Amino acid sequence: MTSPAQPLDSDTRWLSWKREVPIDATLNTFLGNAAYLIRLDDPLPGGAPSYTLQIKGKPAPPVYQWSSDGVNLLGFSTVDTNAPNLEDFFTPAPSLLANGEIYQYIGGDISSNPVRVFALRNTDVTRGKAFWIRDETQFNRYFGPFDLRLQDHTGVDFGNLVSTSSFRLTNMTPNALTVTLEMVSSEDPPSGETAIAGDPEILVEGELDLATLTRPFSRLSDGAYQWELSAAGEEGSEIQVTLGLDRSAMGGSVGDLFAGVLSFTDSVGILKVDVPVSAEQGSLAGLWVGEANVTQVRHDLSFYDRSGEEAELTGTDVSFGGVARPYTLRLIVHVDAAGNTELLQRVYYGFDDNIDELVATQENLLSPDYLSISRRISAPHLPWQEGNPAWPMTGGTFSLGQTISTTVTVGHSDQRSNPFLHTYHPDHDNRTATFDATLAPGKESYQIDRDISLAFEALADSFSSLTLNGRVMAGTYGETITLSGTGNNQKEYAVQGTFSLTRLSTIDDLRTPTN
Repeated sequence: MTSPAQPLDSDTRWLSWKREVPIDATLNTFLGNAAYLIRLDDPLPGGAPSYTLQIKGKPAPPVYQWSSDGVNLLGFSTVDTNAPNLEDFFTPAPSLLANGEIYQYIGGDISSNPVRVFALRNTDVTRGKAFWIRDETQFNRYFGPFDLRLQDHTGVDFGNLVSTSSFRLTNMTPNALTVTLEMVSSEDPPSGETAIAGDPEILVEGELDLATLTRPFSRLSDGAYQWELSAAGEEGSEIQVTLGLDRSAMGGSVGDLFAGVLSFTDSVGILKVDVPVSAEQGSLAGLWVGEANVTQVRHDLSFYDRSGEEAELTGTDVSFGGVARPYTLRLIVHVDAAGNTELLQRVYYGFDDNIDELVATQENLLSPDYLSISRRISAPHLPWQEGNPAWPMTGGTFSLGQTISTTVTVGHSDQRSNPFLHTYHPDHDNRTATFDATLAPGKESYQIDRDISLAFEALADSFSSLTLNGRVMAGTYGETITLSGTGNNQKEYAVQGTFSLTRLSTIDDLRTPTN
């Protein structure tokens, strides 16, 4: 290229913007993690001698693409102050120092640039400055003392669902190296952009404790975190790190944006790599499926003193005791966008006629063309009802520290679900001897009222528990079973245990025949 006004039209990896024919431009916006050479007309309007171009945006983690058969235009994420010189920067890459050619722009017309750099010790690798570098003797993989490989090269975005993200950290130098990570708060966003509610609550997973088989964690909000890396090529020179997000500690409302910058620096004072990190406070709406694990039953014992003529009641025992074998109960819960919670006996998941995903109460709401990949989930311990109406759960909200409950009633004449009935047994069919009438409750069967409660417990102070928030909800399961017979005669039983629910879908609309 000899003139900036006439960029090359030949096949090239470079993007260009054509002033005379902007419609043919392949460069339309400024991209992060890219180097630019911009020609400034002289003189500027008004006779100004220079111009400062200020561009702000999300930090762009460096991603280097090296070519051995051409010149590479590269900048480096060096520290903001006291930048290293070229010789110090490339000391861990002696081959590049010996065989590479480094050029820089020194100002003035493009025809007299770039100029090769010979005084490497006197030329700083300033952050924000690009160099032309060529080394045709070997492929270069060195771009600083440490190499950071992110799960997503654009940064760490937890969104409203994701809770963990990993990266690999590698020492590229022949000496041991300490890499430090700290959270830096974001600047205020420009007018019109989404407001930032605060920093994401980032957890750094620690090494596995072989004694307890658990992993400790550190919070970046408590201070910086460091890794000690062995010399390049040795054991411990490369590690994989997992970051977690604790949404329960961020606060805010559903949809709030939390954002900041993960800043990586090294112990030799050369690199400072900034990685954007963001998260959205998510909703708990959707379909949750799991099970209750009944582990205790309430005693119903009376103690009498029979030493006298008449037995005298001396005490009772209504405490809970362990069962010989835990019993599991399937739980199906749906939470809508407003936070309303319902318990279901069965639910259908698939696609409608518009090929949109849906969660429905009836199979006929699913598209017949996609029934083969649709699913029905059932809770056999709950009574089957025509139309599959849900049981609203009230008393609190579907969130940590809250308790929600509902009552499931099984009618005394419910032949489908009442365990006291046997359709073909004359003593348990709930019919008169002449089969012309239904008997009242307590004659051959009982009405069953199941008062079910779910008490959501605060998350355990562990990496796995805190990062599962929004995907798994757990707590204490309670159920009181009341059998109602003739008149006011009743008998109560109670069980309790634990429960765990996993969110299978974020669809907040439970499709019914009426909606």
